[in-house]
Amino acid sequence: MADPTRNRATHSIARRSFVAALGAMPMTFGVIASAASAASAAETRHASGRPVALITGASSGFGRVSATTLARSGFHVIATMRNAETSNADAANSLRTLARNEDLPLEIIEIDVDSDASVDAGVAQAMERAGTIDVLFNNAGINIPGPVELSMDAARQSFETNVFGQLRLLRAVAPIMRGNRSGLIIQMSSGLGRIVMPTSGMYCATKFAQEAMFESAAYELHPFGVEVAIIQPSDYATRIKPNSRRYFADMMASLSPDDQARARDYAEHIAVAEQQMEDTPAPDPQEVADIVFTLATTPAGERPLRQVAMPPELAGGLNELNGTLEEVQSAVLSGSGLGRWLTLAT
Repeated sequence: MADPTRNRATHSIARRSFVAALGAMPMTFGVIASAASAASAAETRHASGRPVALITGASSGFGRVSATTLARSGFHVIATMRNAETSNADAANSLRTLARNEDLPLEIIEIDVDSDASVDAGVAQAMERAGTIDVLFNNAGINIPGPVELSMDAARQSFETNVFGQLRLLRAVAPIMRGNRSGLIIQMSSGLGRIVMPTSGMYCATKFAQEAMFESAAYELHPFGVEVAIIQPSDYATRIKPNSRRYFADMMASLSPDDQARARDYAEHIAVAEQQMEDTPAPDPQEVADIVFTLATTPAGERPLRQVAMPPELAGGLNELNGTLEEVQSAVLSGSGLGRWLTLAT
């Protein structure tokens, strides 16, 4: 198993001060062995007696591997996906079979992050089954490559899932965690939430939005004992490329006459986008699941705000960029009279 801490970012002085100030916060829950033996008021809210993790996009990739990793480690896992009885029925049944064969505390609930009603109903069902939610792994997402000018429909679809879908889960789960005065929201971002690539502009835009939204939420939720951690992976062996090819084909087939003219002008760019969707060797997504596990079992106040998940030759530059922006962010908040958000403790 890969070392889940090997890509941990070096924290700036500002970040260390932030974490140190939050060190007085109680643990959300410790390493599973410790959590299982601890008697606390928070534990009495758990219907299963286990810490509860809700994971979106669990039909494949990071979501599925994280679901099995956490369930095998003692978490009560609510693995969610859309279309659990139709297009994702095989994935859902596979997880159910695995849970039954290994006697894992893992169950499936349908959530389509594009739907307010589905998110609200799914979270309500999770609460009925588990009693609370300690960890949200906000993982569901899509990528529709191509020139940013090409399709308004694709742009809307990208933001609906990657931005508004993530916000729906935050809005549904954060009140539960605020009520508990503890919890962890893990947001799946990307290295492309910091760096821009042509023909990936709409995906980058949604990931930049996630970075801004969830860092702001990190400041806003800390007074309630709730933490946010953002994961920034590179390319891994998940379903994102096959799914991207499907979304891209649907987009190209539905272009209006005006957008077809745009596509002709951008023929070279579209060829590049198609090349980027080709399958290439990539690391095992278990590496990211290990990071999710480490974040979930790290005591509150000791988790990094951002965690880079990529090979060392790529991680260095992004870690440096994160550190520089962190220092700028700290200076801006301090200079704007909002420095208290950097040292706020519960």
